[in-house]
Amino acid sequence: MNVTTSSPADEVGTHPEHPAATSRRWGLDLVILLFVFVATLVPVTGGPKMGDHEALVAQCARDMRMTGNWLVPHYLGEPYVRKPPLPYWIIAGLSYVLPHDPNTGLPVTTFIARLPSALAAFGTVLLLWKLAAFMFSPRVGRVTAVVGASSLFFLLYAPNATVEMLLTFCCVWAHFHFWIGVNQPLGSNKRRLHFFFYYVALGMGMMAKGPFPLVMVALPIAAWWYLDRPLSFVAQGTQQAWSILLQRSPGSGKAALRAYGQGWTLALADLFGNPGIGRRTIQAFKELYILPGLVVFALCFVPWMYLVGREHPHAWNLWNWQYMQRVQGKYDDTRPRGIFYYVPRIAGMVLPWVFMVFEAAAAPWLRKYARERSALLYAGLWALIGAVVMSLIEFKKPYYVAPMIPALVLLLGVVAERFYAEPQRWIRPGRVLLPILALAGVGGLIGGYFFLRREMPDLAMALTIIAAGTLVLLLLAGLAFVLGRAWVAFGLTATTSVLAFMASWFFCGQAMNNIGKVTALHQVLEDNGVPDDADVYWVSRRQDSRLSFYYARYTKQMIQPAEIVNLFVDRTKSHDNLRSMVMDRARSLLESPKPVYLILDRDEYGLAKMAGMGNLARVIGFAPDEAKKDSDWMVITNVKE
Repeated sequence: MNVTTSSPADEVGTHPEHPAATSRRWGLDLVILLFVFVATLVPVTGGPKMGDHEALVAQCARDMRMTGNWLVPHYLGEPYVRKPPLPYWIIAGLSYVLPHDPNTGLPVTTFIARLPSALAAFGTVLLLWKLAAFMFSPRVGRVTAVVGASSLFFLLYAPNATVEMLLTFCCVWAHFHFWIGVNQPLGSNKRRLHFFFYYVALGMGMMAKGPFPLVMVALPIAAWWYLDRPLSFVAQGTQQAWSILLQRSPGSGKAALRAYGQGWTLALADLFGNPGIGRRTIQAFKELYILPGLVVFALCFVPWMYLVGREHPHAWNLWNWQYMQRVQGKYDDTRPRGIFYYVPRIAGMVLPWVFMVFEAAAAPWLRKYARERSALLYAGLWALIGAVVMSLIEFKKPYYVAPMIPALVLLLGVVAERFYAEPQRWIRPGRVLLPILALAGVGGLIGGYFFLRREMPDLAMALTIIAAGTLVLLLLAGLAFVLGRAWVAFGLTATTSVLAFMASWFFCGQAMNNIGKVTALHQVLEDNGVPDDADVYWVSRRQDSRLSFYYARYTKQMIQPAEIVNLFVDRTKSHDNLRSMVMDRARSLLESPKPVYLILDRDEYGLAKMAGMGNLARVIGFAPDEAKKDSDWMVITNVKE
């Protein structure tokens, strides 16, 4: 396969490059590297407190450190094997060389918990830089790195302790080695080495978040392997048809239709004739080292699953519930979300570069990108299949599409390089659009201020000032573009995106009271003299991890997942049975002579009173939820005053 470049200026000629030019390139690379470092690694040094899911990962890592059990993750004393342990291993490992939490004296801090995601984001952008340079050209590689580091996805998830960025890194790592490996000579040591690391990366992705790499890596690669040539024929036929139609000559319609049909004829002949699916499959086993690769892949995660399943047999039911039932929409938290749920979220994740997303999606089919078609089809299928499969799954979360965002960044990098290198055709429309965008931006600022004043009154003014500064800088970038300083506009746009996020993260993040409810709950327990070793149960939900992580208050879940998965296969059809089970367990605890404390929502307390438990317990305090009053936490106990 031939790898072409899109920027002749970046091609290495037969004559040695001038030392001054080499120095400038090295200088530019260092600036970009510093930019990526700041965008991905600096935010972990500050920002808001961790959310519940972040703190859960951190707490599992802390428990791993404290118990010394590195095989079976634990969460507040109970086995927690629904997710693979790779993120816990990394965080727990880092806690050996970094200081303990000064407030609790325990290993793992917010910084340590978030650092692996930041390192993964930094590594992912560097991999995209190298991959784009190999696929297209060195300049496209640099542009891709800047686009990636300044996109909202990387800015948001780099300082996030959840597993999404680590999973994304593993997926990009696998794609990186596959693409470079498949372009090495057959039988070469380089090819074997790259494919070895491809299967390792795929296996590590399984240890990060279960079967996601199969959807985000293996399935797109399989599609590209079989469809690369057929889709290229279709694209060529489509382009020829459009060229004929644009000539507007007599009979152009029939000629265009013939050209289009010929493209499909060649595609179908290639797919089902010669070489055909069968021959391509045989080639895959030989050229992609599938059989030995599957062994390497399986060795990365199967031993852990086997050992955990042998020690905790319910783990197999738990994994079925965690993955298969989510796919089928039988998970108890499944909400009706349409087929286009991810479309606006994907667009938001590539801000501020979303204005190029339509051309990025169409790039594999456009004549001006014909030299890079195979690589563009690869990235396009990676993005498309990841988004489509996640959209077809009943259970949806915004971050499920995270591993396909780098594919879109690759496409955007190609388009952005051409857009800013050849700005002439866009300068005149830009002069018209710029004042319109300025007026729209001012209107958005005014409307946004009143919205924020209602929803986040303490932060409304600060966020509005940040938004106003962002608007000014983006308008200056637009002005630089229409004045012919396209690369200045590119750099200013990327810098503005990072600065806006940093300002919001550092200056507003600390002011965000995102654990106010947890703090209030801790205060209720402290004010009522509840001992640290008291039996405190959450009635119908998992413990909020922030209570244990930030306040070292270890609580219990009244009904463990191990009980539920062995009793109820489809939890969406078992709500009444689960509710009865919860109420019976709560009554049993309150009737026991041992002091217990139950944490429940306000509406759950109403159900408990209806079930006759009002005379068994007394309320000792509330942890108010400012957004939803029905979600206030109440603490009740059987301890007499």
